[in-house]
Amino acid sequence: MNALGGEGIREAVSNYYAYVREPNHRYRSWEHCYRFFSQRADIDRDRACLHLGFYLASWGMLRGSTKLLQKDYKVHEEAVDIILSPQYDCLHGLPLENACILQSHLFSLISNLREAYRILLLTEIRGGISDTLITKILLGTMGCIPAYDRFLVRGLRDAGLPYSGLKQRNFSKIIEYCNIHQECFNLARSEVNQSSQKEEVNYPIMKVVDMYFWMRGANLAASN
Repeated sequence: MNALGGEGIREAVSNYYAYVREPNHRYRSWEHCYRFFSQRADIDRDRACLHLGFYLASWGMLRGSTKLLQKDYKVHEEAVDIILSPQYDCLHGLPLENACILQSHLFSLISNLREAYRILLLTEIRGGISDTLITKILLGTMGCIPAYDRFLVRGLRDAGLPYSGLKQRNFSKIIEYCNIHQECFNLARSEVNQSSQKEEVNYPIMKVVDMYFWMRGANLAASN
């Protein structure tokens, strides 16, 4: 795959979206969750927790020894309140042109969510709440940052982008990369949104960025 060219980005995003086209595929849980949270105002809190909880389960966050596995869906109530706070409305569907300007605001939200889950889960795990959990929550509810799982991180590193934990300087490098290839990402997003119109969900650019780097990392893993 020509990762730097427009066709490489479009191909990766298209290949990822092929999963979503399958009826009832688990990746559709992102669509359901993001569409629900896109209402922002007057959201039923209980239903919001259910959407978030099921999306996280579909995306592998309730397996193994994770402490979320031992909790019911209401564990997300405080996080939902934080996410729906009007002060963070500007982060929903975060466009590339605003990503640098609102970066401090985004990382304030990340910090608040980490603290909420640290208390709720009573975790003493070294390093606290994982980057993967926090970014999957934000991708599913706000569409403002890619989900930093192992495939995405591998994709970032393959593209020459540094990663040593979720930090503003690392996120800035992603934004710089995406701005260089903005036309390609926008075209890929337009194609996805044309396909997803019947689902009444508008893919934000950060979700498309997530799809690209995830596929890049997954392809590397499959070839080794």
